[in-house]
Amino acid sequence: MFSCPPDIASNNIRKSPHSAYSPTDTPGHALPVHGLFIYLSVIRRFPMGLDLYFIKRPAETTADTTRREQDEAVGYYRKFNALLNWIDANAGEVENCTDVPLTRQDLEKLRATLDRLTPENCHDLFPTTEGFFFGSQEYDDSYWSDVENLKQFVQQQLASFDFSTHRLCFHAWW
Repeated sequence: MFSCPPDIASNNIRKSPHSAYSPTDTPGHALPVHGLFIYLSVIRRFPMGLDLYFIKRPAETTADTTRREQDEAVGYYRKFNALLNWIDANAGEVENCTDVPLTRQDLEKLRATLDRLTPENCHDLFPTTEGFFFGSQEYDDSYWSDVENLKQFVQQQLASFDFSTHRLCFHAWW
């Protein structure tokens, strides 16, 4: 019924010692952690939902098998549908289990959007979206917590990600 995200079930994606986020036992939240990448534990605890990954990949990789062996997860969010909506509208069409390449300019645009975000304009600048198992569409504490965590993640990637040697991809699984 559901397809598994890229090599998560087999744990083929390398775990990054510098990952910014990982899911917790609370659905819909992404919290800072110390480099853990989630795989089967999420599938067992939360079998249905929106899982969003940021994947670091060497720039020269092309073939699927080679690519996945060298993938490194650097970020994760659970049921943060506003992020999915923003990526789809600003960086490229998001489809289930398909990568969307992100550029430095995409991250800079995302940072600018997040920096301008207020309770008054969030419906326009960073709106939630509906979807089967996509989580809450409310602009509540969970939404603002995810926004703050995403701000930190984007700032960290802009400061440290080397776009000349690696590609950053957004991957959604629902």
